[in-house]
Amino acid sequence: MDQYKPGYMGQVMPVDNVSKLTDFVVNKYEAFSKCYDAAKSQSEGISSVSATNNKDGDKSFSMKVDTDSKTMESIAESCKDKTDVSVSGNVITAK
Repeated sequence: MDQYKPGYMGQVMPVDNVSKLTDFVVNKYEAFSKCYDAAKSQSEGISSVSATNNKDGDKSFSMKVDTDSKTMESIAESCKDKTDVSVSGNVITAK
């Protein structure tokens, strides 16, 4: 269970702002789940994650991953055939 770090959601949810939290739950949860699924097999090498560049009302979600380049390369490789998930640098984006 430690490998999958379910605390990722707690690191990306904007709990300090009710309207942003509602937007996350209504619009971004599915995209977050895709980002999480892309990263979870490499979670042992991930220090932390954070939400980045997410506009209210938009269904896409971007998650910055704090890890080394080898781990990000593995995540990118696992996403290469997915049309709804992309990796750029250390950011995973899902639609």
